[in-house]
Formats: sequence, structure tokens, C-alpha cells
Amino acid sequence: MIFKIRNGIVKSIYDDDSFEFAKTLGSAVIKRATHVEYDNAKRRWVATTADLEEDNIEKPGTIIAETETRKEAITRELDFLKQHL
Repeated sequence: MIFKIRNGIVKSIYDDDSFEFAKTLGSAVIKRATHVEYDNAKRRWVATTADLEEDNIEKPGTIIAETETRKEAITRELDFLKQHL
């Protein structure tokens, strides 16, 4: 689990274990930071940033990764999130 605290706000990459811990800190707000979807035209898995309003780490729709496997796209998505958390 990776947690960052800035201005009294705790941020982390969601997983079931971190969510249980986060609930002990107070009310949780969950926002999708990225998407991983199969692009039929490209025949590749594509990871992109989501629209997080004021929390944007990149412009919405920015391509993080294009890979042949979903597993690799998710790995690269997590690497991106860890760097930008």
C-alpha cells in the first residue's frame, strides 16, 4: 500500500486492503484516475487518464500505455499512478 498525505488529505491507489485501512481515517472519497480498455481498432490494450476535475495529474484521455496484454497495461497503469500519486 502506498499512501501520501498532503494538506491533511490522504491519497492512495485503491485496493480492498487499503480501502479498509482508509475507512479508519474517516470518510473516503473514491475517484477513478485511469482507465484500461481494449481498443478494437488498434488491437491493443490502452491505459488512459480519467477526468478528475481539480485533481488531474495529466490531461484527461492522455495515453499512459498501449500494450498487447491487459496485464501489461495494468502494470504500466500502476507504475504511472505510483509516480503521480
